[in-house]
Amino acid sequence: MHEPPNVLILYNLSDNIENRWIASTFGTESREGVIEEVNVVRGALDKLRIPCRVVGVKRLSEVPAVLASAHETLVWNLVEGLTG
Repeated sequence: MHEPPNVLILYNLSDNIENRWIASTFGTESREGVIEEVNVVRGALDKLRIPCRVVGVKRLSEVPAVLASAHETLVWNLVEGLTG
């Protein structure tokens, strides 16, 4: 039987000044919804005993380094929008 993949759950941290447009464009519900989605995905993976790691990014420029250093074989992308 095959081992399940390790999963990286990637989401945006929108609580900084540079990403205020996310809150103004998508609303507070969207920002809070991302955290809820992260928790739901993590919970489902935990129930399935699939290892996962959660990483939040503030800027688009952070994503390449996160992905380059990731040991996970699968990325679950919950990013709604990023600046720079």
